Amino acid sequence: MFRFVSTDFDNHPEEVLYLEKIASQTIVEGLRACYQLKADDNCFWMMIEPYFPENFFSGFAQYVGMKDDTAAGITFIREKVRRMIEKMMDERKVYTFDVFEELLFAISIMSAKDEVDFRREVGYKKKNLYINRKRATAVVNELMARFGYSDREAKQAANEVLRFDKMLLSDDEDDNLFFWDDDYAFLFEKGFIEGINRLKSYAGEQAGYGYDYTCDIFKDIGLKPPLLLLGTKEANRIANEVSAKRAMEMMNKLGSKLLGTDEQDLHFSDDLGDEDLPFS
Repeated sequence: MFRFVSTDFDNHPEEVLYLEKIASQTIVEGLRACYQLKADDNCFWMMIEPYFPENFFSGFAQYVGMKDDTAAGITFIREKVRRMIEKMMDERKVYTFDVFEELLFAISIMSAKDEVDFRREVGYKKKNLYINRKRATAVVNELMARFGYSDREAKQAANEVLRFDKMLLSDDEDDNLFFWDDDYAFLFEKGFIEGINRLKSYAGEQAGYGYDYTCDIFKDIGLKPPLLLLGTKEANRIANEVSAKRAMEMMNKLGSKLLGTDEQDLHFSDDLGDEDLPFS
């Protein structure tokens, strides 16, 4: 089952598990609607390509023993989605999606929202396929009878776990049950390879990711982490130590400049990239 990122229900574990179970069922249906796993590669990619940056998987095939980058990416996505669905259907354990799975989750929600907007625009009789009034009524009644919710509270909670097209983090929300943040958008904005490099970098470590986390993105679907892409753990550690040292030196120079204790002009090395900075 999905593990809510919100801590609002920490004192009500039975209530949380019930809502997480309902939400997990909704997520499974949403993922299956977006990523039609039985479709051939061309149809599969055609449905989701608009939500990825151009050439998103450029260079990926060489690291997984394939010849075509898009085909390699499709295979990887299929396996990740299958694993996500498997996690959601496991009622014995709660799971949090990794950051690439969050990207796939967010894309499926955006796809659902676009579908709703399209159906509304063209005047379909059934404008929203993600509203199931019979199921919503059952959840509302259960929350009121079993957990003492008021009618308003029950309807709000049911809406949060049943409306797949509304699960994405929005700018005006203080909290969200499904996303802590939108790191997935920043990390993979320049493609998959760049995203992996950002995750294992010094900045990635500072943001709570790092080398082991990045390896687990592959291991979770039974794929051996590609050494040519990730490098060894020791080599990554050394590289990140160098980046940390350079970032600290830069910050010290900046501090001296701001305090007026250094009359020299502040100079940033030409090869100092964003990944060297001590923030994500």
